[in-house]
Amino acid sequence: MNMEKKVSLIEGLLDDSCFYSLMEKRLSETESKPFKDPERIVLRSAVDYRLKYLSSVEKKGEEVQKLMKLCDKYGSIPQFDASSPPVYSLGKIQQSPDGAITANINADGIYLILTNSMLTIARLPLENEHAICLFSPCSKKIIV
Repeated sequence: MNMEKKVSLIEGLLDDSCFYSLMEKRLSETESKPFKDPERIVLRSAVDYRLKYLSSVEKKGEEVQKLMKLCDKYGSIPQFDASSPPVYSLGKIQQSPDGAITANINADGIYLILTNSMLTIARLPLENEHAICLFSPCSKKIIV
């Protein structure tokens, strides 16, 4: 019998080992897609934001190195240390039904932000600044 504790998506994103496992799974599943595929861009964005966060926290060097090696394995070179912290221009705001994620939609893209900590978890690029973002009733899926 599997006694593994189930965690919410948000708890999983905040936990280093859960985040790593999720990224490893998703990067391997999308490896055959083109490099500019939107799904791959979102995954790279999530890793970049995570690395930015980890590099700003003391004693997180091991996690940074682990994620860097994972990116290298799937042909990506994170640029988290070459860019500045995200600067948001206020656009349309959409919140997930459970309130855990806030989406800031503007001409730069859709920024997914953990509501309780204001930590950016990903940026979805947009081809059209008039895009809309809808969350599923369970807050686990996003339609752009």
